[in-house]
Amino acid sequence: MIYKRSDKEIFVIEACRYDKEWRGVIVIPIDKWIEFNKKNILALTKISGPRICNDIVENALSKIVTYRLQSFGLNWTRFLWDKQPYQVPEGNRFVCYEILAILLQEMHIIKKTYSYSNYWPGHFCWGKLDLEETYKYGKPILLK
Repeated sequence: MIYKRSDKEIFVIEACRYDKEWRGVIVIPIDKWIEFNKKNILALTKISGPRICNDIVENALSKIVTYRLQSFGLNWTRFLWDKQPYQVPEGNRFVCYEILAILLQEMHIIKKTYSYSNYWPGHFCWGKLDLEETYKYGKPILLK
């Protein structure tokens, strides 16, 4: 998620394992993020709606910053079935896109209809999130 703290401060919020300094749930300067991802295909999907103040972003971020990335394991079977209604996140180990879903649910961008583990990476890019009525998707833009 791109996070613009001010006109001069643009960051990416993500869960990753780039190196010892940049791992876990991080807020990374966008230029550093681009450096780490320069060999990847990058696309951007804009979600438009009411402006979200920094306090809301920082509050939601404070709830997930201690979450840890989970390696592949047996409990990944949770992705095989829908979990409705929404469940409060249990534990502190998640895959990266679950962490993003939790963040967007905490910011009231994604409805709390389904649990965070119902979403897959393609849901974020291709407009398949269950957005609140005040938000809508733009078309994905290939950056590189």
